[in-house]
Amino acid sequence: KGSPAELLLKKVHERYLSLETYESQGRLYTLRTYPDRKDEAESHFSVLFKRPNLFFLEIWIDSDRLTPFSSLLSDGNKVLGLQFLDKPRFTNYETLVQSLQVTTGISFGISYNLPYHFLPELARASVAAKLENPKFSQPVDVEDIECKCIDGTTRDGRSVCLFIDQDLGAFERIVSRSSNNEEDFEETNRDIRKANEYIKKHPEEMEELFPGAIEVMKQNPIDELVWDESKSCEILEVEEYTDIRIDHNIPDERFHFEIPENADPFGVPGFC
Repeated sequence: KGSPAELLLKKVHERYLSLETYESQGRLYTLRTYPDRKDEAESHFSVLFKRPNLFFLEIWIDSDRLTPFSSLLSDGNKVLGLQFLDKPRFTNYETLVQSLQVTTGISFGISYNLPYHFLPELARASVAAKLENPKFSQPVDVEDIECKCIDGTTRDGRSVCLFIDQDLGAFERIVSRSSNNEEDFEETNRDIRKANEYIKKHPEEMEELFPGAIEVMKQNPIDELVWDESKSCEILEVEEYTDIRIDHNIPDERFHFEIPENADPFGVPGFC
């Protein structure tokens, strides 16, 4: 039972549940318009799940996917492997924790102790949750593929538009616009002042989280920035997600994986 839109979403959900592996891919296009020029950038992410509870996340910085910016392998309980650009692949857990705190925790918000079903949010797949009150809207062609279009609301109240192709693959496209103006600039300066005050009051906490950071900041202090009109910009972002899971209520059993000492976790047979 259910509306035609709900029945179609149920079929999409069943399709994903039937897969032993599940991949979600996404693209983010950013266009920054300055007074004197335009800059375009494109990045990718790819998330691969292997049942029951192993996942692999890659974030790319180039369109041809030759260079992964970061790679993360986890069993949902702890990180098994991590790589940034051309840096060594870490296999020591303590090194992993430190690296995630310093780099990944800030850049991408990835924690080293995450329940498995939170990963779609990390991949920025905003319709990972089941849609409430789904309704059909006009069919559309996306990149020459005829798709059905469903409008709905996620469980956290966001309105989304989901495209579903004839193979029951689902993807979403979001367009957002922001600007880097003088008001935003002053807000950044307020944040810098607050951060500097906090660091002065709690140097031991900063040193514990980021060893050596205090000394680096003394040598390279970040004070208030000076507004430059030529650096102001308007930012247009188009986010696109493919193979979106409709409902990520995945059983929470753990994947029992023991990584051998000094092994390369990215070489798991049959995984990647």
